Amino acid sequence: MQPTVQISQGVQQNLGVRLATVSRGRLQRSLQVSGVLAFDERDFSALQARTAGFVERTYGRATGDVVAKGAPLADVLAPEWAGLQEEFLALRHLGDVQLLAAARQRLLLAGMPGELVDRVARSGKVQNQVTLVAPSAGVIQALDLRPGMTVTPGATLARINGI
Repeated sequence: MQPTVQISQGVQQNLGVRLATVSRGRLQRSLQVSGVLAFDERDFSALQARTAGFVERTYGRATGDVVAKGAPLADVLAPEWAGLQEEFLALRHLGDVQLLAAARQRLLLAGMPGELVDRVARSGKVQNQVTLVAPSAGVIQALDLRPGMTVTPGATLARINGI
């Protein structure tokens, strides 16, 4: 009987191929291999600051922690957003629908999340503190958030790789 797969002697030597006669015996349950474990660089998300602010509280997360999407990372005081919210609430009392729509759009264009704008509209109160959350589930690769630090717009605050 002719073998169906043939490998040249040089390739066998390079691959470390060994041939053995089939025999009955006990199969070992352990296998030792070497390899490299790395994250998929195409599957990551970055959390960036949308406005200036100050980190008031962190949630004890660190590099290497596994987080779920929406997990809180830090509470940030955002003074610029507080002023815009005051204007929005003042215009709401005037009752002008067009002005209110324009003020709402201004909040969104300032980088305020839609959920926060909705919360301000529902409660009628300024929300000067924003909770930053993980934009996706995965492993924290970088986390640049410490209580008391200043946050600048566009700064990358966290990087999370998918699993």
